This record gives sequence, structure tokens and C-alpha cells, in this order.
Amino acid sequence: MLGIITTKDIVTYMLLSRKKKELEFKKSYLATKNENNNTALISTETLEDALKYIDEQLSPLEMKMTSSGILNLQLHADKINKYTEIIKKYDMKELANALTMKEGELYEVIVKRSELLKENLNKKEELAELIVLINAIPRSIAENIKKWVEEGTDKNQSHEHEEKLDLSSVNEDKRVKLLNLLNRLGISCYLKNDLMIIGDASSDNDTITWKKEIPRYINNEKIWVPEDKIEEFNAMAKELDEVSRRIQAITARKQVEQLDEEQEKEFAEYQNRYLELIKKRNEFKQQE
Repeated sequence: MLGIITTKDIVTYMLLSRKKKELEFKKSYLATKNENNNTALISTETLEDALKYIDEQLSPLEMKMTSSGILNLQLHADKINKYTEIIKKYDMKELANALTMKEGELYEVIVKRSELLKENLNKKEELAELIVLINAIPRSIAENIKKWVEEGTDKNQSHEHEEKLDLSSVNEDKRVKLLNLLNRLGISCYLKNDLMIIGDASSDNDTITWKKEIPRYINNEKIWVPEDKIEEFNAMAKELDEVSRRIQAITARKQVEQLDEEQEKEFAEYQNRYLELIKKRNEFKQQE
């Protein structure tokens, strides 16, 4: 059972796992340096301490994920594994040389793999939401969605997955959520009657398509905004930033001097407007 696994757990697991792999690679890279180099030795000790700290945080999450029986997934997993197998054929000195020279076939493979891993990191919230969601629907459907995400859906390439999924056993809210998350991850699909189908939809009354969205950020929080509401969102975000700075400035002034009646009135107006803008921001968030 999925139980207490949350999107926050999964995002944290992704971040810690990525950080651990980066530190392990740096440690192996430093091992190729002169063993008598004191700087390299000190750096290695620092990395070992960092790895120990990461493991202390990661181990409970790994145990939690394993014991839950959760069906996990990774965007472009097939391609990442393919590139990883190529990289494994080289020793660390060859890898270090490729990264130093920034050229050659090995370097190109490293870059391609890195780009796919970065995309996973950039879409970690969407992946985490999808993982939680597919673990709340029939397993056979979840496993096919996993294949879509990990194998890709390019019709010019051969795949083992189905191009249509019967979602008759999945309620409407979850169907729409699946539709949105998959398209945000770059898996083009649409709903028609009880089916989810890979590809671009034809326009008819029985079809539910993804309303194109664009990711925007406020205070490092990602919000998916419908394309036709981008201008409205940008105006709200700009005003929210301006009002926030005005409130901060007035608050700082209040620490050193007493405001007069007019200034207090202005401060109250800014606070009220701030609350109105926060409400608008939350409305955009709730539309996701």
C-alpha cells in the first residue's frame, strides 16, 4: 500500500538521491588525482562527511519507499539507462579527461545523460504528483503509464506499451489529473470516452484535451498557468512583488520612526491589496 508516502517525500528522495550521486562522482573523480595532493585529500574527507550526512537523511526515505511497495518512475529512464551503460565502459580517468577536454563521443553522451537528469530534476514536482496518483489507480494502468513516461511515446520508435489505455475504472477527477500531468511532462495525450490515447486529438465533442499551460514561478513556487491567462498572471505577479517591497520598506521605517495618520492609512491599504493578490495567486494555484 502507498500509505503515508507523500509528494514531499518523493521530491525529497529525488533531490537527496541526485545529490548523493553527484558527491559519489566527485569523490571518484578526486581519486584520479595525485594521492599526495593534500588539497585533494582534504576535499575527499569533506565529501565523505557530506555523503554520510546525505545517507542519514536518505536511508529512512529509502526504507519508507521500499516498504510501501510504491511503483516509482523516471522520465526518459530508457535513454538514461542506455547512456549510463555506455559511460560504464570507461574508467574514471577517461571520464575525467572527457569532462576536462569537453569534446569527443564520450563527452557528448555525458552531456545528453546530464540533460535528461536535469529535466527530471526540473519536473520533480510533476513526477512526484504522478507517482502518487498512479499508485492510487489499478496497477495494470499504472504500469502502462510508467512505460509511457520511461520509454517515451515517439511513434517513429518501437515500444512495448499500448497507445490506448482503458480508464473506465478510474474516476473523472483522476483522469483529468493524469491528462494534465502527462502533458506537462511532455507526454502528448488526450481523453476520449473511457480511453486515454497517445498523440494529438482531433476536435470533436467526445474529446477532452490538455489546455496548454506554461510554468511560472512566484517565490520559487512553480504554478502552471493556462496559456490564455499568462498576461493576467504576469500582471498579478509583478504587482505582488511591488506591493511586497512597499510593505517591507514601510515596516522597516516603522522600526525607527512613528508613522503619521496618512502613512498608517497607506500601510493598511498596501496590506489589504497584498491579501487580495495572494488570493488571486492561490486561485491560479487551485486551477492546476
